[in-house]
Amino acid sequence: MAAILQPYIYRPLPSGQHIRLLQLSEAQDLQAGLEGKLTTYELANTPPYECLSYTWGIDPANCSLTLNNLGFSIRQNLQDGLRRLRRSDRAHLLWVDAICIDQLNIPERGSQVSIMRDIFAGADQVVIWLGEEDDDGSTAPAFKLIPILAKLDKTETWNYVVQNAESEGSSAEDLLKDLYSLNRLGSRPWWKRVWVLQEIVVAKEAMLLCGSQVLSWQGICDLHRVYMHLPTSHQLLTSQLDRAWAREFPYRPILKLLDNIIFDPLRVILSHRKWKEKGLTTTLAKLMDMMIHTRYLASDPRDHIYALLGIVQMDLKSGIQPDYNLSMEVLYTSVFKSWLINEGDLTYLSWLRYNNSLHYKNETFPTWVPDFQNRTIKGRFSTRWISRAKRRPKYALLYHASGSQQPSSAPHITASSFENENCILNLIGVEVDTIEDINSYSGNFNLYMTPPERLNKRIDLWRPSNLSKYVGSSEPIKQAFWRTYLKDQTLQGYHEGIRHRHQMRRLSNKEMEDEDWTNFHKVLSKTAVVRKIRVFFMTKKGYMGLGYDTVKEGDIVAVVMGGEVPLVLRPAGDGLFLLIGECYVHGIMDGEVMKGVENGEFEKKRIRIK
Repeated sequence: MAAILQPYIYRPLPSGQHIRLLQLSEAQDLQAGLEGKLTTYELANTPPYECLSYTWGIDPANCSLTLNNLGFSIRQNLQDGLRRLRRSDRAHLLWVDAICIDQLNIPERGSQVSIMRDIFAGADQVVIWLGEEDDDGSTAPAFKLIPILAKLDKTETWNYVVQNAESEGSSAEDLLKDLYSLNRLGSRPWWKRVWVLQEIVVAKEAMLLCGSQVLSWQGICDLHRVYMHLPTSHQLLTSQLDRAWAREFPYRPILKLLDNIIFDPLRVILSHRKWKEKGLTTTLAKLMDMMIHTRYLASDPRDHIYALLGIVQMDLKSGIQPDYNLSMEVLYTSVFKSWLINEGDLTYLSWLRYNNSLHYKNETFPTWVPDFQNRTIKGRFSTRWISRAKRRPKYALLYHASGSQQPSSAPHITASSFENENCILNLIGVEVDTIEDINSYSGNFNLYMTPPERLNKRIDLWRPSNLSKYVGSSEPIKQAFWRTYLKDQTLQGYHEGIRHRHQMRRLSNKEMEDEDWTNFHKVLSKTAVVRKIRVFFMTKKGYMGLGYDTVKEGDIVAVVMGGEVPLVLRPAGDGLFLLIGECYVHGIMDGEVMKGVENGEFEKKRIRIK
């Protein structure tokens, strides 16, 4: 029976610029017990080392590591990774967060996290441990296929891959299984870690390790390049492959598989590495876009902020120091306040959506602050567009509800915009009207597959009986409806000149031709994603709008100074409001409310959002 070792006890680091490195002892046998030694170094004066990037997992730390001749407990996935990394002939110097940081020492943990970027940037290489291979060997073919795909150039197609596979004795079915293996590889939890971004973006070199399989990070980059540039990359591979796919995997469309091959997080990582190589920094807009289009995970909700500090520009993280004693609410509020003041405008409020569950559990969590953990950040209405002129790209606003037709450089949010220990945001704006009627069309797309007169009846139900013309523009009610439904955009996203206006206007034609109805259906299909989380509403005065599905009757439509689009606010007593989210309201998207202020129709006032 092995002797029970005394537990390892950390000694304090000399300063915030010191780190510990693990000297992992060599062993010939893969299953031999792990042994190592922790040594303290000044970060600016370390010997060559490598960093391990991996997932902690949720299993208990019941595996053993002998550390400085004392006992130390680690999780199974880390034990597996260290055994695979361990060399047979000499010791290996590594930085591993679970071992090199005293995780129970909260101040040290925060201090080490603040220099995490420098730790990974200083490593000779970052080793990505994806875990052991699947028992059925389904991930192994990916490591064989990626180098083959990476050799393709822009002039070759996926047919070349098929022909090359057949020349080596493989069938189309075998190739499909290899592609499926890529999907399995991309489904590993590592790709969803929020820390992945910083660890790989700043790395000098990186390699992937899955069991005994090894692949350079450059191979992954080449795979991405091939996928993005091959002419057939976004189409079915070949009819032969399609038939084989139908036989082998009838319930998984091949297009979805190919998209999963590239892994959404991979796109983000590569783009950030490219910005870094060009000397560019990550802005808040890029950061928010990343938060929307990826689903990164963190065991500690505060890491949704701390893990990104290493890749954002300096002025955005000034004054933000990792502190694991802070509550999630205080951290998210202080960080977002800092970002809003730094940017000086209201663009980022358009990303937010009221979360009933979150604010029911925690009434003090400000509604103007995103919950980075529970995804209150959502895709917003497309607001900025670029003229495609070759020499002089033009940036403008698709909507300008508060009057400005260009992105404003004047700050609309300053330090004085906040009160009550930063919990209340003060804005200047106009309360336009009260929402009176809400009609959900989420999940009801079949409505638009029925005859046009069905849709006409629905419009008639929504139309105020005393109105023949739309209140916001004096146009016919039906025209106002479909322009509201499409947010007054064409398929290309432009605000003026509705491309399919003639199809929409023919809603009242009882004998719409099949071809016309098909074209109309294409227009409606363009907004299918929007309808999943939006509702149609009408206000007391007769304005039509689209808002989030959290909108309720009695909510207020407001236009705030500096806002590109109107906001939906909910009265919360004592002159305060909750921010429900952005909205589209037909007839007030182009500065009409500000003109109404000038002629006395509307009045500016202070709007306090908690």
